[in-house]
Amino acid sequence: MKELFLIPVIGLVVLLSGCTQEQEPIMTCGDYCVDQEHVECIGEWEISGTYPDCNCSWVCDTVPEPTCQEYCVDQPHIMCVGEWNISGDYPNCVCGWVCDVVVPEKIELVVYTQDGLCAHHEFDMGVGDEEEFYINDRKHTVKLTKVSSGDLTTVFIDNFFKQFTPLYKFDTLSSVGVYVKEVNYVQGGTSSATIWVGEHKVNSPDDCFGME
Repeated sequence: MKELFLIPVIGLVVLLSGCTQEQEPIMTCGDYCVDQEHVECIGEWEISGTYPDCNCSWVCDTVPEPTCQEYCVDQPHIMCVGEWNISGDYPNCVCGWVCDVVVPEKIELVVYTQDGLCAHHEFDMGVGDEEEFYINDRKHTVKLTKVSSGDLTTVFIDNFFKQFTPLYKFDTLSSVGVYVKEVNYVQGGTSSATIWVGEHKVNSPDDCFGME
């Protein structure tokens, strides 16, 4: 009789001990997939199935392709003032940078003497200064290279030079009439001179540059 009483007790103990055992958590596909490797891009997981039969698919976000205008503005180009000349469709963009054409100031000889024989332009120049001018659409350069004591002045016209003295200030140099109007010699400083250049159609300073 005693043995019959122990059998139900033992069964109850076994049943109670089973209920008190801690249940292991159930793995979900969401928990499983987030630890899987995927292509390196911005996107998100698309997950389906039931663990362990999970379908883990990483879907990259769709990034709109840039226009050639958007692409080219970040490309390197020659450093000059200008603008982009862009053509083509991305990724076959042609990014051309076009520099602005800087047109130098064109000094035309517009001052005429009373008789209209000789147009001229006046330059106030320090030693070492160089200027450009045009006579009948031909470009010339004038440069003052030296002023010495006694007002001896060296003038270059188109790389041809002549020394002008106070008593002989008018001459033709490289088909240009040249008149050293005024000289300012500064010892130890920057000497200067006022130089007239123009057409040389006559043979004496009395006829050209309005000289008396």
